[in-house]
Amino acid sequence: MYRDLVDNQSISWAIGIIDSVEIDAINILRATHKAMRAAIGALNLRPDHVLIDGLPVFPFPLPQTTIVDGDCFSLSIAAASVIAKVTRDTIMRDFCARFPQY
Repeated sequence: MYRDLVDNQSISWAIGIIDSVEIDAINILRATHKAMRAAIGALNLRPDHVLIDGLPVFPFPLPQTTIVDGDCFSLSIAAASVIAKVTRDTIMRDFCARFPQY
């Protein structure tokens, strides 16, 4: 499913990544919001509106609809969740290879 999503030319997607040092400095919630803004800014098409899984994000550059447990109710949020989770797992596997003691 991941490959089908990321290779589909009709889907615009981007990832926002925040490192652990910044997460520790600004907290996980602010880091998550910053990553969302970075991902929106990196899209090749600017959306008119965004769906967010969870609670509202303020300030945010676009109108938003928030849906708690959004991946259960929205195919768009579910697809974004797949891309995010596979990306995170790939990063963690790389870290495991580079830092086997952890």
